[in-house]
Formats: sequence, structure tokens, C-alpha cells
Amino acid sequence: MLTATATELHTPEGLRNLFGRGMNLGSELYKLPADKQEMDRLSLQHRIWKLMVGGLYPKEAEDAVQRALRRGDGDSRQPMILDIGSGSGSWTVEMAMKFPHAKVIGMDLIQSNPGYIPPNCSFVKANATIALEKYACQFDVIQCRSVAKHVPDASALTRSIAKSLRPGGVFFFADAVTLIYDANKEPNPPVQSSETTFEDGIERSWFARWLLEVTGNWTTKALQKTEGDKLNILIREDSQLEYLGEKAYWSPINWDGADPIENPNGAEVGKLMVLNVFDFLQASKPSLLSGGLSEKLVNTWVENVQKETLDPAKRLLMKWVVTWAEKTE
Repeated sequence: MLTATATELHTPEGLRNLFGRGMNLGSELYKLPADKQEMDRLSLQHRIWKLMVGGLYPKEAEDAVQRALRRGDGDSRQPMILDIGSGSGSWTVEMAMKFPHAKVIGMDLIQSNPGYIPPNCSFVKANATIALEKYACQFDVIQCRSVAKHVPDASALTRSIAKSLRPGGVFFFADAVTLIYDANKEPNPPVQSSETTFEDGIERSWFARWLLEVTGNWTTKALQKTEGDKLNILIREDSQLEYLGEKAYWSPINWDGADPIENPNGAEVGKLMVLNVFDFLQASKPSLLSGGLSEKLVNTWVENVQKETLDPAKRLLMKWVVTWAEKTE
């Protein structure tokens, strides 16, 4: 039985205890935990991103990244890379290893603490919506992944990121689309009020219902262009940035995606996504409980999503999008 409330003592990690999970103290807008269990999930999710993308960023952006991080003749300035919402620190550390000549900084509401930190890598505990003001024209590459839905003004964040880039710098904006798709890449509608997945002759999804309820508690979800496939709009609206490209990736859940060309790592991604979904259910559960839903109802939904996820006949997909741009001169 979960009995913790938002007003109880902090966890041993110094986090706010909310229904048994540790929440950050820097922003109430970020509704997911910041405890070790969540850091493990974010490390898993980073692995999924890498398998889908085929690296730390889309291969189509390689030339732009190499150009941004290249030192000119007589240029003694050390190139700089920023990871906004660094979480477990996985992307930050791996970028530092890939580009040992660059200084790589991870920024998050909590102190990222990966097991290994290269000498050219460091982490800053800060709220990017405020802290970026100190970094005007400092960075050559910035990534902001799975953050836009958790800030009060995604357009303002985009402008701040652009200001923090040097001319010619590259910005990666990435996030999931919080819908569930069938094998034909058509959205599965969420289950409505009844307990059946068949309503009006349409098969509906429990996971889609869960995402609908959870993201409804995220401040920016309904107000701004924060879905993965809408981030390009935020970039195009900012005159400081030049849109360069966008790449969508599909992650199968408990199957291989049936397309070895589009999903060469589909089988592995499909298995890892089951773990990610189960962990995400637990991570987002406090958000639903604090929103007033009963523990009995939420636990029933968790069971229904888990059953749906494990059903090999469902062939569910999620969509993830990376958009990239360049700072204009």
C-alpha cells in the first residue's frame, strides 16, 4: 500500500517524497521522479534512443556537428557541448568520449552522477529555463531531449537555447510523440470510460489512455508545440535558428517492428521497450495519484497496460523524433 504524500519527509537522496518516489526540489513542473530508479530508466531510454538513431545523434547531422566542433587554424578556444536535461548523464559522458577535444556539460534539475566522468566532462545542477542566461554564445552543440513538455514556456526555452549557441552551432531538439500506434502506424485511440478495449467497434489502447492522463498533468502538453513531431515548429518560429532536418524513429513494443531496414535493431528495441514501459508506469504513477485518482483505479490501469504490452498480438509502436537546426550568423 502506497501511503506517502507530498508533505512527508525527504528521501535519503534529498528529494521530495511523493507516493514513495523521490521528486526534484527545483521545479514542480517536472512531474517525473529524480531518484535512482528513474536514473536507471533514463539510462535504459538512452540505450533505446541510441539503437533507434544509430548513434548519439542522426547520421544525417554528422557533417554539421563536425563542422561546429572543428577548430580553425590558430583557434585555441575549446569547443563546448551542452546536454540540457542530462538525467543519468549517459549522453553527456558519451559525447565527451566521442569528442575528447571538447568541453561537455550536462545540466539538470538534480546533480547527474554517472559512474564514470571523463576529464573533459562536468555536470551542473541548474534550471535551464533560468541558467542559460549566463551562457550567451558559449556552445557549439546543444541537445535538449525529453524536456520541452516540462517547462512553462517551450518557445522561451528555444530562444534561450539559440542565444546560448555560437554562430554555426548545432541544436538537437528531441522528444517522443505521446501516442500509441498500431503496426500500420495509425494512432490507437485511448480506452474511454468503460473497462473494455472495444468501444464503438474500435479497438482502443490502455497505454494510450495512460499517456493521455499523465501528459494531461504536464503543464505545457496542451498549450504548446511540445510533441516530438511538433518541435520543428518551435525551431522554425525562432529567427536565430535555421532548420536543417528532422528524423522520425519507430520503436516496437514487444516485437521487432517487421522492418529490418527501418528498424535494424528492432528486436532489441522491442524487448527494451517493455522494460521502459513498465518502468515508466511506476515513474508516472505519482503524477496520477497526486492528481486525485484513486490508488485502486491507478493500479488497475497499470495492470491493464502491462497486459496490453505483453500481448504479442498487439504490435504496438511509439514514435520518437529528432529535429536539428543551426544558429545563424
